Amino acid sequence: MLGLARWLSASGRTRPLVIYLSSWEEELAPDLIVRRAWKGYLFEVLNALEEKGYISQTRRAKSLTLTEAGVERAEELEERYTASKG
Repeated sequence: MLGLARWLSASGRTRPLVIYLSSWEEELAPDLIVRRAWKGYLFEVLNALEEKGYISQTRRAKSLTLTEAGVERAEELEERYTASKG
């Protein structure tokens, strides 16, 4: 069985979904809620997702922020991979 890091590297299409599924919402202000996830992934994976505009990250933080585009992409993937076949 592949380790998570190797699996993430091998399956680029599902990267935003895996991060989204392990994320949580955090209220930064009464009108500002962001979706965050831990940075438990290869730096190359995180950098590629940041270049695509799916996440925002800083070097100091141990977590990343999913952008609106990242959340939308993850929700599209979730629908594609979890939709019941009828």
